[in-house]
Amino acid sequence: MADTVRSLTALQTLLADNTAGDISPQDVRDFLVSAVYPVSTIVRPGESIQDAFDAGFRHVILADGTHAPTANVTVPVSGWLEGEWQGVILDMGAFRIINNGRFEAATVKNGTNTTSTVQTAGLTEFIIFDNCVRSVSMVTQGKVRVCRFQNFAGSAAASDAYCMSTSVVANVWLVEGCYFNAGPAFRLTRGIENTIRNCTIQMPTSPTVAGIEVAGSAGLLQGLLIEGCIYIADTGSAGANGGHINIASTAEGVAVRGGFVIQSGTPTVAPPFIVRTASDGTIASGLQSAPGVGLGAIDGVILDGASRCTVSNLNLRGEGVGVGVKLAGTAEDRNIISQNTLTNFDTGVEIPSFACNFNILALNQLGGNVSAAFVDAGFATQKANNVTS
Repeated sequence: MADTVRSLTALQTLLADNTAGDISPQDVRDFLVSAVYPVSTIVRPGESIQDAFDAGFRHVILADGTHAPTANVTVPVSGWLEGEWQGVILDMGAFRIINNGRFEAATVKNGTNTTSTVQTAGLTEFIIFDNCVRSVSMVTQGKVRVCRFQNFAGSAAASDAYCMSTSVVANVWLVEGCYFNAGPAFRLTRGIENTIRNCTIQMPTSPTVAGIEVAGSAGLLQGLLIEGCIYIADTGSAGANGGHINIASTAEGVAVRGGFVIQSGTPTVAPPFIVRTASDGTIASGLQSAPGVGLGAIDGVILDGASRCTVSNLNLRGEGVGVGVKLAGTAEDRNIISQNTLTNFDTGVEIPSFACNFNILALNQLGGNVSAAFVDAGFATQKANNVTS
């Protein structure tokens, strides 16, 4: 059989203690080509990236210039695809990079594949995604760090208008330090124990979907942390479902912690955080509007059909209209709204219906709202130590 370049783990398995004479001549030849074979090679524009990996090179360096793959490129688990410098461009067309190892330092352009231009189960970092229909899809253990997404080329359909998506099982992935200036950032439908951290999401003028859309089915999306992000909404109408974060599913264990909302203009439909029917147990804490900047003609947080949620430590400023934290009146029960500062809205907190049961309002600062600090038409609402001046 052909001699095979193998990973360190595979070699350790092959070359276990030879008590039974299990090490074959083929195992020794595989060790030789793995240990002696050159690790790195440079691929120039016009040469095949995949051929380099297939030849056994683990570190493939892309020379400056425009590379236009004519087939999918698969980076193996032990592989590393690296741009030589800032001038490296991958003009992908309909083809994809299946990254199971490490991919960094290049500009990925003109991706037309509707699944994604890059599928990452490894580390993808320092990449500029430019004019791609769908830039990245996440799979298990994938990491995307310090990437920029610009000139989004996807359709306006709610199911498609995202730079990144998870439509297969995608567990324990991380998106960190990325900048989205291309349109809506994420559509999450599946996965367990995943994290979006320290990203900036610049929404377009009239988005059709939210910046982060959590839309999984029951039991398929659990344990999502969205932390320390900046959400920027542009001027003009925000469009339908144009909020910053929209949890529209039976997602479990979602936490939104920290971050800023920066709103310019006066959009009419763009709450920074929405929890919709059956999205129970969501925690929103530490979200702030930028100092001195109001949220426009919008509400702050809406719980719609959601129960057992915690909304705490928000510092949001309205512009004389809307509601800081609002229960929609469709059986929102046993929610805790505490330690928030909600100022300059029309109403600080609104519980509009007797269908809302056993909610707790405590330790909130609700001063400076136009009509009322809070409106409570719920059943057995518990209120304690709220400041309403």
